[in-house]
This record gives sequence, C-alpha cells and structure tokens, in this order.
Amino acid sequence: MKHIAIIFSLVLLCSCASGKKICGTYQGTLPAADGPGIATTITFGQDHSYTEELIYIDKDDGTFIENGKYRITDNTIELISVAGEKSYYKIEDGQIRRLDMDQKPITGPLAGYYILKQSKKCN
Repeated sequence: MKHIAIIFSLVLLCSCASGKKICGTYQGTLPAADGPGIATTITFGQDHSYTEELIYIDKDDGTFIENGKYRITDNTIELISVAGEKSYYKIEDGQIRRLDMDQKPITGPLAGYYILKQSKKCN
C-alpha cells in the first residue's frame, strides 16, 4: 500500500510540474495571409486552462478571444478550445513555437515568425 501512495504522489507531482513548465503568458505576432499579422497572446493557467487573444492587425472587428483547456505530451502543448478546435505548440526555452495540424514545425521563409515569447510567469 505504501508503494501505491508513493507512485500516486510521483504522478501527481509530475502533472503539476508540467503545468508550471508553461504557466504564464506568451506573446508575439503570427503571420496572417491577408494582413500584417496577428498579435497573439496566450495565457496558461496552472489548472490547465488557457485564454488566447488574437488581434488581426489593421482589421476592424479583428479581435477574438478563445478559452479552453490544454494538455502537455512530451514537449508539445495541445490547446483544445471550448468549441473543440485544436492547435499545437512546441515548448522551447522561454518561448513556444506554433506547429501545424500534424504537430510538425512550420517551415519556409516565415518559420521564424511562428514563435511566442514568454512575457510573464505564474507566481
């Protein structure tokens, strides 16, 4: 019985550590097909919730806010919006990198613009 309690404690500790690994706010400007970019802010909570604010630069009524839950597998964050839409980011040192729907890094001349830098950490 003592071994089960130790294993349970380790699993709980690891899941908390994952949440703290990215807990905080990340910001940057992602490329947009029809404009100068999308100012993006994602805030991750310790409770595995997130809020994403997207502002399409130079667009009237171009502000969108999504909420949902996230989960971490290895170094990949899966965002699952309330509507069930998914997006993916790779955890890097002090930043996250947007991935395509196959969870692969975006390549090409704009690849370096798919990064959000950590601007605030959780307490």
